[in-house]
Amino acid sequence: MAKATSSPTLAEMLAEPITGDAKVQFHRKARALLKRLAVALELSKDSYRIRTNRGGPAVSGEVALQGERIYVQITQSSMGRDHDLLYRRCTGAEDHVGGPNHYASAAELEAEPVAFARRLRDELGLDETPASSGEVTKLPLGSLRLSPDNVRKDK
Repeated sequence: MAKATSSPTLAEMLAEPITGDAKVQFHRKARALLKRLAVALELSKDSYRIRTNRGGPAVSGEVALQGERIYVQITQSSMGRDHDLLYRRCTGAEDHVGGPNHYASAAELEAEPVAFARRLRDELGLDETPASSGEVTKLPLGSLRLSPDNVRKDK
């Protein structure tokens, strides 16, 4: 009886050149992993999207999760295996620059999605109330004072 071969982990795939059939498998696994991350982050299905860019024949391409406050991308990095997962805070689905980039190994996410989600929450401050939440704070008019740093001056 032939022994069934197990499918390589995403981290194992990232250690080798990703071309041809391996690219299809890489993108499938990365999408599934990012979906698990979205669940661990408790993102509602309508608050994020997962994009795939297959790239050219000589590269792995990338798979990215973009939410209202978070961007996570998995790709085969030229900077080493501890840089194949990029993440940053963003403000909206059209924010393609966001905050500073942070890097990790996809193996970390693959091994413990819930712990990795906790790490992202802590490092990116995802549990903080966003400043643009639309919340209105009412102040008494008498509590307002002119700042000496104000560049607008009365003539």
